[in-house]
Order: sequence, then C-alpha cells, then structure tokens
Amino acid sequence: MSTNEWILIGVAIGVVVISSVVMLLRMRSKGAKERLPEVDALIACFGADNIRSIAFVRSKINVTVKDVITTDMVSLKALGAVGINLVGQRIKFYFEHDNEKIYEALKKTLGEAVQEHA
Repeated sequence: MSTNEWILIGVAIGVVVISSVVMLLRMRSKGAKERLPEVDALIACFGADNIRSIAFVRSKINVTVKDVITTDMVSLKALGAVGINLVGQRIKFYFEHDNEKIYEALKKTLGEAVQEHA
C-alpha cells in the first residue's frame, strides 16, 4: 500500500470515530431533555389557582399552596418527583435531573401571578 492509501484510511477512520462521538453526545442530550416533566402537567398537580408561591432551595423545588388536599401527590410522583416532603402548606420535592431548569420553567409559566419565597 502506498502512503496516500494509508492517509486515506486514517482520515476515514477519523471521520467514523468523530461521527460516532457526535451521535453519542446528541443521544445523551436528547435523553436528558426527555426526562424533564411537562410544566403544564406539573402545574396541574397543584392547580394553577392553588399555588401561592414557589422557590428553589438547596436543589429542591418548594411550592406553597393554598389547599394541600387538592394537590395530586400521586401525579406529582408519576411525573418523576422524588423526595416529596410536606411541611405545612409547602410541598418540597426534586427530580433526578435539571431541577433548576424545571423551577425556572415553572416560574416563567406561572409569571407574576405567583411570588417567590425563600
């Protein structure tokens, strides 16, 4: 084999390796996006009119509600929430990934109607 053939083989192998790495990274990032719960479904667990305030504290999402009884804890858990903890009117929970992004999406969707608390 000539030098040019070896160079061509090396370039072909490089292209295959780089393409494989790029595809793997894209698949990983798609998987992370798919794990995010639907914000509207999350709000429906509490009831949009039932939410008083939201906060993001120590990697957990805290939602203070007017009436705890109307909150659908089963659906909240089905959306992937773990570590659900009820303290008075405040429901604390988190997801395996992207808690801050979920919190920001909640805050953006709920807008001015809901205030933040610490």
